[in-house]
Amino acid sequence: MTYLWARFLDKNFCIMKKYFYSLLPLFLLFLAACNSQNVLHGTWVGIDDKGGTIEFLPDNKVIVDGVSNREYELSGKDLLIKWLSFTEEYKIEILSKDTLVMTGFDVRRKFIRESVLGTKTERLAMILKEEIRKIKKLSPTSVVLREVKLAEIEDTIHFSESMRNKIDKEGALYLGEVIVPKSPSAQVIVREGRTKGGLLAPIWEETYESILKNMITESIKKQCKTIKLKAIGAAIYDGAAIFEDNKVLNFTYDKKSGWLPKKDQPSIEVFTEAYFLNRFGTHTVKRVRMTPKPDNILFYEGEVEFSGGEKVVVVMDLAKSWLPTVPNDLATAQAVASYRFTNDFARTSKVLNIKQMPAGDYQVELQVDRIDRPIKVIFDANQGWYPVNEPQNLSEIIKCQMSKSANTVFVEKVDLIRKSEKEYIGVAYYSSKDRKDIKVICDKQKFSWEIIGQNAQSNLKSQVPPELLKQLEMDKQTRGPRKAN
Repeated sequence: MTYLWARFLDKNFCIMKKYFYSLLPLFLLFLAACNSQNVLHGTWVGIDDKGGTIEFLPDNKVIVDGVSNREYELSGKDLLIKWLSFTEEYKIEILSKDTLVMTGFDVRRKFIRESVLGTKTERLAMILKEEIRKIKKLSPTSVVLREVKLAEIEDTIHFSESMRNKIDKEGALYLGEVIVPKSPSAQVIVREGRTKGGLLAPIWEETYESILKNMITESIKKQCKTIKLKAIGAAIYDGAAIFEDNKVLNFTYDKKSGWLPKKDQPSIEVFTEAYFLNRFGTHTVKRVRMTPKPDNILFYEGEVEFSGGEKVVVVMDLAKSWLPTVPNDLATAQAVASYRFTNDFARTSKVLNIKQMPAGDYQVELQVDRIDRPIKVIFDANQGWYPVNEPQNLSEIIKCQMSKSANTVFVEKVDLIRKSEKEYIGVAYYSSKDRKDIKVICDKQKFSWEIIGQNAQSNLKSQVPPELLKQLEMDKQTRGPRKAN
């Protein structure tokens, strides 16, 4: 039994010995590779007062602060950095694998591995968030980047040629989303850059899709969900704006002059609907139908149906204006007045009485929520409204407007004193017990109020309709509803 056991051990020992000698060369090569690995390889970021970076390359080259190319030799803990005819000598020490201490004759530098600061994606997002805060005076809640290849987005994401020409097709490129409170999100394109000190830095710009998404949303006050673009020229694009309700507005975009809706029926209907929603309030418009005249594709006529069932005729003559208009008759004024004033005052408003004036507009008497006395205004369904020039009437209207713009507080009372036929001064009393001196001008359409006094923030409110002011400018250019910045 002992003899058999000895034979078994001897046989297995020979097999193990054979495998050991066959694996020995590979093991020695592995040890050699480990011993020859340079612990300095990579980018180190200065964490002392001098900051900057130092990057050690495999070919015994070193880049100092992103620009200065030098050579180096490493022997144990002795580091020589050669630059022209100069040689710098350092003793190095690696602490916890990620901290480098370089001690010279009269200097001691301290660095940390760039890689331990997080991935490039994370660091670029963090730096970009801070840049946006400083440059744009905004405070993003988040900046999220994802790495992409240029080929992946070449046909779907558009940005400047200057950015595109500097992108390495095989290099890192990032697509990001910037979230800012109370503002639409923005899409950015980012590539890796370096500061003068060699630190990682984002080179970025907002994509054309993002610019147009926010521009169109702001212009027509209808929330745009997606923008699709297709280049048809060096600086001209065909586009489609897709909204939250999945309706589509087709447009052209010229980088020099801005965007312009196309004149197809679906786009005209979306634009008309957005115009009335902006004018009369969210959820007030139930349906819009527009049809071009058979003999004139620039002239559209149709019908707007409101949430209460009211139906109003609407026309658009695109040869003259991009503003839809409704008839200036009593039935139309009665149909839309309550919607208009509920929207403008942010309080439920009901028409008590309406009568036509010699000039063709209408005097409307309104009962407004939380206002004791009826409010009287002169109203035109297309051009807007202005108050009847009576002190108590003006006080109630200004109280509504100031409360609407005050956010967390409201105005409880406004006292006015007439200085002339067209000018008043007064005091507004807030629910917060604060008070503001105000100046009021009421010269028919030229109605405005303004907070005055030391350190008062100007809060001028004009009731000349914004769309009418835009129209005056558009009539000069016939360029469409919005110019590019």
